[in-house]
Amino acid sequence: MNMKPRLLLLTVALLTSGTLKAQSNTSPLARITPPAPEAASISKYGIYPVSMFTGLPNISIPLYNIEIGDYSLPISLDYHSSGIKVDDLASCVGLGWNINAGGVITRTVMGVPDEDPAHGSFKLKIKREAAINETDYDTFLDAIEDDADTEPDIFSFNFGNKSGKFIISPDKEIRMVPHNNLKVRYDNGLFAITDDDGTIYKFEKTSYSTSSTEFGAVKYYPTTSWYLTTILLANKLDSITFAYSGFTPGRMETIDYELSLGKEVIKEITECHGDICPFIYWYKPNSLPMKMVTYENYSFWYVSNITFPSGKVDFTLNATRQDYGHILDKMTVTNINGNIIKQVGLTHSYFYNDQGYNVFALPQDKYRLKLTEVNEIGAAGTAPLKHIFQYEEQYQLPPRKNCGIDFWGYYNGKNTNEQLIPLDDNGRQYTFVDRNGMSDISTISKPADRTSNEDYMKAGMLKRIYYPTGGYTDFDFEANRIAIDKVVEKPGATIFVAAKKDDVVNDSTRYAKFISPITLGISSQTPATLTLNLPLWSDIKKPEIIFQNLTKGSFERYRTYPGDATFRTVNIALNEGDVYLVTASIFPNPNDPNDDTDEDVLATVKWPSGQNQTISVVQKGPGLRIKSIKNYTATGALAKQEDYRYGTNESGLGEIGFLDYLFSRRTYVQDYVYCLPKGTPGGSEGWISYSFPVNRLEILSRPIFGYSDFGGSSIFYPEVTKYEVGSGRDNGKTVYNYDYELDDKIDANYPEPQLLVSAGWKSGNLLSERKYKRKTDGTYQLVAESANEYSLYSIDTIYGLKVRAKTIFVGDGTCRPTQGNPHTGFELSRDFFYFEYPVMSGIKKITNTVNKNYSEDNTTMSAGISYTYNTSNFLPATITSKNSKGEIVKEVNKYPSDKASIMGLTAAESIAVDTMKARNMVSALIEKEQFIGDVSVALAHFEYNLWGGGNGLVGLKKNKVRLGGGAIQDMYEIFGYDEHGNMLERATRNGVHEVYLWGYNKAYPIAQVLNATYSSVSNLVSNAIIQHPASAAALDTELSKLRNVQLLPGVDVTTFTYEPLLGTTSIKDPSGKVIYYEYDSFSRLKTVRNADGKVLKFIDYQYQQPVSK
Repeated sequence: MNMKPRLLLLTVALLTSGTLKAQSNTSPLARITPPAPEAASISKYGIYPVSMFTGLPNISIPLYNIEIGDYSLPISLDYHSSGIKVDDLASCVGLGWNINAGGVITRTVMGVPDEDPAHGSFKLKIKREAAINETDYDTFLDAIEDDADTEPDIFSFNFGNKSGKFIISPDKEIRMVPHNNLKVRYDNGLFAITDDDGTIYKFEKTSYSTSSTEFGAVKYYPTTSWYLTTILLANKLDSITFAYSGFTPGRMETIDYELSLGKEVIKEITECHGDICPFIYWYKPNSLPMKMVTYENYSFWYVSNITFPSGKVDFTLNATRQDYGHILDKMTVTNINGNIIKQVGLTHSYFYNDQGYNVFALPQDKYRLKLTEVNEIGAAGTAPLKHIFQYEEQYQLPPRKNCGIDFWGYYNGKNTNEQLIPLDDNGRQYTFVDRNGMSDISTISKPADRTSNEDYMKAGMLKRIYYPTGGYTDFDFEANRIAIDKVVEKPGATIFVAAKKDDVVNDSTRYAKFISPITLGISSQTPATLTLNLPLWSDIKKPEIIFQNLTKGSFERYRTYPGDATFRTVNIALNEGDVYLVTASIFPNPNDPNDDTDEDVLATVKWPSGQNQTISVVQKGPGLRIKSIKNYTATGALAKQEDYRYGTNESGLGEIGFLDYLFSRRTYVQDYVYCLPKGTPGGSEGWISYSFPVNRLEILSRPIFGYSDFGGSSIFYPEVTKYEVGSGRDNGKTVYNYDYELDDKIDANYPEPQLLVSAGWKSGNLLSERKYKRKTDGTYQLVAESANEYSLYSIDTIYGLKVRAKTIFVGDGTCRPTQGNPHTGFELSRDFFYFEYPVMSGIKKITNTVNKNYSEDNTTMSAGISYTYNTSNFLPATITSKNSKGEIVKEVNKYPSDKASIMGLTAAESIAVDTMKARNMVSALIEKEQFIGDVSVALAHFEYNLWGGGNGLVGLKKNKVRLGGGAIQDMYEIFGYDEHGNMLERATRNGVHEVYLWGYNKAYPIAQVLNATYSSVSNLVSNAIIQHPASAAALDTELSKLRNVQLLPGVDVTTFTYEPLLGTTSIKDPSGKVIYYEYDSFSRLKTVRNADGKVLKFIDYQYQQPVSK
């Protein structure tokens, strides 16, 4: 079998998988010396990737990229595109924007802080539900008072390009959700996270937050945020440090409303006789919405500077602001020489609105910081490079604390709402019959309108970005849409009666109309309404409506007198089987036959059906999704357009992660026991107690199951279609399909978000992608598709125990349970809701991919690839595919965790691999072998070494390759690194040695010397000069020593000079020819010259102005 062509290709592939820096996995034969600088790319318009699964575009303005070797830390302004909520606070950048410069770990405290020394779960282990018994009564009492921890806190992290959640088990083990290869260490209240390449992120700047109400004091002051302070690179020497300035806004108020429906119990102080207490009163509280104030106290930190080996980034903050917090005015990048490399200024104004019902708004609540421009600042006299932002301002967001919001906090235009409780789903007052058979009805005189409004939901959203080129991008957002099933009452019956002047009646002196006696098919007693439209009473025309119960012989007469409303509604009760008569009448005016000829008397009787039905309702929101992105050139011509259609077959509908009957649930029933003293001091009964059980309907202003809770999911779209138009032509469409799973629901009768077990980390994986081209007849033809399959790997599960009071005890009587009492007659199941909920850690990995291409003649070309994984790190263990001959090709990968199965490791290599495992460098490839069928056709082995110096660098020493059945050979060998992980010397397969000298604080390669050794080269130049050159000329003079043929005969020398963080300023080749590079005040390459000063290239960055602003 002739395998040489395939082996050659394989060898090339294998040779591109080693390392250049000591800790990296880039090609060992890649260029170390820098390429000649090229012209800065000019962005004509934005390129914004969209998460199809959520419908949210990634809108980001890059500011700067910190680079140390092959490590990169981007700094950017990022826009959150799911919508602005009325109570949202603007960041130091502006409303909707955030500065991405560092990272943070945040925590949601679930009950008691985990680490609390007296009551936290680290001290008192969380019990499993199966182990609960009656002896836990005291613990449950503590839990509902936040004096015992039964739930793990939830931690979220966001740094670099990494984000996710984790929890800490009672034994202080970290569980990632979903699982990943990050290693989290928690020690003395601080966190460190190690990436899978060995980079360590330390979070050692903390802030706190507390929450309390008008009725409860703050019990704990937990740390809730840990800010990134240090990034220690894998070489264990280079680092990036973050400094912060603090801000404490003081006590912040949020307003909410609740309504409790049912009876309370009060008692006069009197003596009881036996079990008889005659002076017990059932008391109806005011069934009106009650304002609930929550006070938030917190502190947070703004990043003030970032320091790294080659320079520093400073952020200038302004404390003068009309809403809350500080303003980011400017970002300045300087190099180690103190020269300014880049300056970016931010220009701001404010969104302002004081319209509506805002009795609780403070003056600063009416302002919201608005980012209007981002300007890259050049030299004096040069115009800045501007990004200009425009927003949806047809409708203005109301002040914070305004009640004009939908159920999820987005503006709905109803800014005159005075509270947040609406009528029930049938548009009526809430009713409730308690366990004692006593009924209650709410009295909401000004019900809130909480319906979502798509136009108002977009208030304050970004709609256009102008670029320095003059081009611009338009963003068009629309509301999310889902179909939910709602249980509503079937329409009831309506009877309409009217008396008019043109009625024909048998009474010539009276205009009247009445209904025939009718038996109403209703329940035993049904509330109904009688709506009256009655002109003002006069003794001549006598307009009136008579409502008669013919069965009982009773009637009500309705007239309108001065001061009464001519149009009004009254509540009536209808009895099953009774016969009713409604009469509307009015007399003519005998003195003026033409008097008010259009005057009517109208009566309408409505009563409910008493039966429910389930209907499907399209809910707009919560939140927004992208509808279209349009990119324009500076001349206003459309360059590219992307339109997004959501849902299966473009239905427009998305999904929610849990059962939709929970989506809008806002009510639950709470049991109470009133513990009242029975007897008076000194009375014959003494101080014993009497208990009264009642229950009440609790009505909230918001859904119990928030759509973004840890236990819930955001709205997502299993199918999305993207249409593209560019260069005046329709470029077809692409249909994307994603997997999703509904959250599991625990079977417990209590409204808690933890009833939902999140499946969010299992969802959002691309199942298929189908590309279509548009044909001339307007139809679409499939040209390519890919399909993916996934496997789910469960890692671990940690359990929380939710404990809530099923029965709330009110009063001071002895029937109220207290700590240490024997609790005679009390039962856990009667007095508490409790249930166990899992927090599962796992990962979903792709296992199969099939790609198909379709030709015009319907010929199909198909290729597939499958994966298996190492369960210790979930990196690809095998990758299997077919070649063009139909042969099975399998690639087997081995990593540090596979050490036991890797043959032939040297003692030094074994130590290095153990060190890699200890440092979490789990993604480094140690060995790659390829098989065709069962025959091994090639192998590449990457030999690592623990190099001395610094903190013990782990870096590549050799790349060994075996082809077919031949002997394994060294493709290259590395002879040393400096303490920063920079390679100093290597030899290729043909024996040529390459030496590299590093300068500018060992940040840049300044010399490449071929046919020499590092020991023969390094002593020829002054380390002090090359690390801190006074000028490029001084460095060039020092490096010219390497060209002394007497000291280094037969070598080829190429040298480089730099302006740190700016770029290469000169390259001198082995013949001594030099090229110089000059930059403008925006750090862009401007001029290329030769040694004589002749211009070889000049770049003119001409920007057009926008068509309009």
